[in-house]
Amino acid sequence: MVGEPVSRKAAPRRRIERIDRTGSWGRVEYEHHLDCGHVERRKRAASTSEMACIGCVLAEKHQTNLAKQVDKPEFDEYSSILDQLAHQVAMSEREAAVIKAALVSTFGVQPEAVDVVLEDNDGTLNLSYAVVLLSADEVRSILSRA
Repeated sequence: MVGEPVSRKAAPRRRIERIDRTGSWGRVEYEHHLDCGHVERRKRAASTSEMACIGCVLAEKHQTNLAKQVDKPEFDEYSSILDQLAHQVAMSEREAAVIKAALVSTFGVQPEAVDVVLEDNDGTLNLSYAVVLLSADEVRSILSRA
């Protein structure tokens, strides 16, 4: 489909709403704004009030291809289980991100200095431990606040 030539004779004719001149000297193009919403670029301004719209032909081909690709998907039990697992992992990762953000806020360190480790327990991810790397200055700062 990509790169296929489109016949201007087969394209539907649309009314020209306006013509805009674009480009610099020697590279001038005329943008014909059609009533269908498409824009046709040509080297010369049209002398008629209608012109063939290649955009309509391409849009129709695209819609046809989409209709072929978007048949009703068949969901089997396997993909449903995978979706549930992906959801559980995403929720666990979200909880880990919340814990990491809380540790970053509590200790006043950069996010790169905190590592949250999750552990798989019978198919569910649970917090195993967290590591917070503190420089000597950060340790002194925390101790001075206490």
